[in-house]
Amino acid sequence: TISSMEAEKTRLEEENIRLEEAKTGLEADKEKLEARVRELEEALEAEKQRSKNLESELDDLLAK
Repeated sequence: TISSMEAEKTRLEEENIRLEEAKTGLEADKEKLEARVRELEEALEAEKQRSKNLESELDDLLAK
């Protein structure tokens, strides 16, 4: 019937709105996580460089 079709249409439209809102939230979370990953990658690279520098200094001290 037409009224059941209209009810189904309304239900689907409401579900679509909920899904769009969920998608927006997930996209925002994804952006935050990607930014955090970049921060951690930069910190890791800095720590690797610091470790190399310390190792080089230690090698120099042991060579004396």
